[in-house]
Amino acid sequence: MFKTIKLQGKDIFENLRPEQVDMLSSHSEVIKKKAGEKVYERGTTSYYFFIVLSGKVVLTYPIKHNFNVIIEELGQGNMFGSCVCFNLDKYIVDAKCTKETELLKIEADALKKLMEEDTHLGFSLQTKISEIYFKRYIETIKVIKEVVLDLSD
Repeated sequence: MFKTIKLQGKDIFENLRPEQVDMLSSHSEVIKKKAGEKVYERGTTSYYFFIVLSGKVVLTYPIKHNFNVIIEELGQGNMFGSCVCFNLDKYIVDAKCTKETELLKIEADALKKLMEEDTHLGFSLQTKISEIYFKRYIETIKVIKEVVLDLSD
């Protein structure tokens, strides 16, 4: 029941029927991470996606010489990780907690199966997830542009 409440409390899942919430809940868990602890590293296989329940997570893209571009800092209610909409099998950024954090960890394959079985729900979820990722992409381009401009000065 605890996981079910957490799932229903997230906008992305507002259209799930109770049995769909139960199914997804059975493929998810709440995990805790300490400040400084990584959730995952770029290039590792992406089996899960996450929702920040409390705390902070920073997404970074590692560049040469221990330099990382900060993609986004995420707080409560933010989603990150595997994107089932784009069929990516590897994480493309690093995710690290900047303070003690509680995450809802959801198996990406379970969500993908749910989306395939209920195509109306799948379209709705894909639209919401794609919007989140596209906004993140636009913000990342802005950050990269600023870094490049700073380097050229």
